[in-house]
Amino acid sequence: GTAEMPEPPLPASVRRVVVERLRRLPSDARRVVAAAAVLGDPAPVPLLGAVAGLGERETRSALAAALKEGAVRATGGTYALPYELARRATYEAVAEPERPVLHLRAARALTRHTGPLPLVRIAGHYRSAGHHTRAVRCLEAAADRAAAGGDAGTATDRYLDALRGGPSAVVRDRLALKLARVALNARTGPQVPAALRKVLDQHSLGPGPSGEIRLLLGLLLRNQSGSGLEALEEIARAVPDLLAVSTGQAARALSIIAIPSLKGWPIGEHR
Repeated sequence: GTAEMPEPPLPASVRRVVVERLRRLPSDARRVVAAAAVLGDPAPVPLLGAVAGLGERETRSALAAALKEGAVRATGGTYALPYELARRATYEAVAEPERPVLHLRAARALTRHTGPLPLVRIAGHYRSAGHHTRAVRCLEAAADRAAAGGDAGTATDRYLDALRGGPSAVVRDRLALKLARVALNARTGPQVPAALRKVLDQHSLGPGPSGEIRLLLGLLLRNQSGSGLEALEEIARAVPDLLAVSTGQAARALSIIAIPSLKGWPIGEHR
């Protein structure tokens, strides 16, 4: 869930070589090379054809022309741009209004993938196509899958990515609860408490989820060094909400704040 570094600008020489090479290609070959640039990873013929909007026969003959010019390289039945700078230059050469169309085709084609769906990749294409709700849905599914497989760290990152994708209030609240539950088992940085607080500050949660998220946030802070007092305050704030829905959870919260802590409240506060 780390923010991506902006890419350095493309050298003009690379752009010139790539644009010149594209100019020499027939139009179908240009479409296939553009599809390869949008997909990024090496792709088989049917996937390239689906993104380029070409049938298998046209895709194969287009690839033959692209290979001849050195615009793509073949590796074990898949095709990609020869190197990353060439991919970026080719992508930039695709007309801007055309890019979302290609990304949407890529997302839909990857959804027909056999085996475990490359959900994060699909989410990236949906996001680039402007379909943010679908992107969030894919990221949530990727996080759920990681959580079910016991990979709390990956699940935490994916839930954070989904929350950054601008979900609706209902989805945001659901994601926050899932994030709070899974993050306790992951090594998390400050971005998890910050994301949970942001959702709590929206005041859209019912008492049940709000209380549970506050309790889990408190436990999360307690596990982070130097946040003892802050943790106790969050857990104390969770109690009224928890009492409204779950006496068991409320009792758990009360028992935590009843135990004096060296890093927590002064002893007198616990009485």
